[in-house]
Amino acid sequence: MSIASLLPTPIHTPTTSISLAEDAPLFPNVKKFHASKIPLYGYRKGWVPRAVEDFEDGGAFPEIHVAQYPLDMVII
Repeated sequence: MSIASLLPTPIHTPTTSISLAEDAPLFPNVKKFHASKIPLYGYRKGWVPRAVEDFEDGGAFPEIHVAQYPLDMVII
């Protein structure tokens, strides 16, 4: 007895009709960032993110113990 015999028959048939051109981007709405001046993970000692560009897509750096305001999220 296989597990397929225990499961009910599918209601919907799977479709795989998505075709992308080879030069089409997979995620067209995602911004492409330029080469960043952010140091690699092991080399961030002494570096403090200060500009909005330092946060690129909005994430903060949990290993850097200073107040960080990604995307200009300041406390009022």
